[in-house]
Amino acid sequence: MRFFIQEFTPESRTARKLYYLRLEREGVFRGWVMSAGFPEKAGIQRGAGRIGAYRLDQANFEGEVTSSRYGRGRVTIRDRGSYRTLLWTDRKIEVRLKGEKVDGTYRLTTERPRKTKAEKWVLEKLKDEPVPKEQSQLKKSPAKPAHSGKLKSPKTKPRRKKAGKGTSSSRVTRTRAKSRRRKKKRSSRRRKRRPKRLTTASSVARWLIGFRK
Repeated sequence: MRFFIQEFTPESRTARKLYYLRLEREGVFRGWVMSAGFPEKAGIQRGAGRIGAYRLDQANFEGEVTSSRYGRGRVTIRDRGSYRTLLWTDRKIEVRLKGEKVDGTYRLTTERPRKTKAEKWVLEKLKDEPVPKEQSQLKKSPAKPAHSGKLKSPKTKPRRKKAGKGTSSSRVTRTRAKSRRRKKKRSSRRRKRRPKRLTTASSVARWLIGFRK
């Protein structure tokens, strides 16, 4: 079902703008008029008055209005789209509007006395319930097609072999041990160096003095 919101801008500066909400119902557009603006945030309420029905061929009407009980002015379409009926009774209406600007659930309620003919309504935007995370993830991720064929076994990490006689790690340890032994032998050879030959008499005397000490 269709809906549209009209905005009436009067010529006189003292007059207020008017907003019309029209919902397609039973072959016509049911209408409500508001003077304080259209509620676009949750929890905001606006007083509305019930007005006469609109023909379906007048859904796209825009232009100047000369003969109107609200005065002369210009009518423009503020938003349009489709809506879904959640509840529709004589005193309570709930609809889900989906337009270019307006998006959300709205409620129209009235407390009209039985003896009077005036219909005073209240338009309110309801707070939409958040979608659970699981449902949102299901909507975003498309279902995977069924696998046809052999199932692949899960990949497992290869186990490390323990160090043994024939493994590469044991060979590395052997080579390291050999290199250490060679270093020790070289150091011991350096320490066991023979003393220098004594060629002169002065050198012999020095050697003897150091030996006595």
